[in-house]
Amino acid sequence: MAFKHNHLFNSPSINSFNIRIMSQKSSQTKHSSYLFGEFGQYLLVSCGVGLATIACRELLGLAVPEQRGLWYAITVGGAYLFGIVLNFFCQSKFTFNNTAKRSRRTFLRFSGVAIISAVLTMWCSTTILPAFLELNWLVVYAPSIAFACGTFIVSPFSFHLSAKWVFE
Repeated sequence: MAFKHNHLFNSPSINSFNIRIMSQKSSQTKHSSYLFGEFGQYLLVSCGVGLATIACRELLGLAVPEQRGLWYAITVGGAYLFGIVLNFFCQSKFTFNNTAKRSRRTFLRFSGVAIISAVLTMWCSTTILPAFLELNWLVVYAPSIAFACGTFIVSPFSFHLSAKWVFE
């Protein structure tokens, strides 16, 4: 008697319903792990580019008379321009696997996102810098630490814009 209604669970409509639910769960899981993996890759590439950009800012910092105010902002802006170009090539190749879309239009969109990010990073790092300058034992490294903190704060915003607007 327990097996009497077994045919209800073996009907084509029930099986197709189960298959649809299972495939939706599978695609949701795959999609979420893909996004997490892509963001992780973005952060890894960003760290490498960020280190190169910080090194560039340090070199530019040697060429200016002081590490405060306008001179500091100029070195951050110059380093960020270098970082934009390096980041575009690295992110398009390693994160978004989109070397075919390296067109002028894509680069201009990426540059637009990077300029927005640069302004936000410049604002964040310039705002944070005085706090680090107050710590006497950290004065030498304060500009670089402030720049790194500003970049880290702006990173999730930059990724979201790059993923949705540039490398869609």
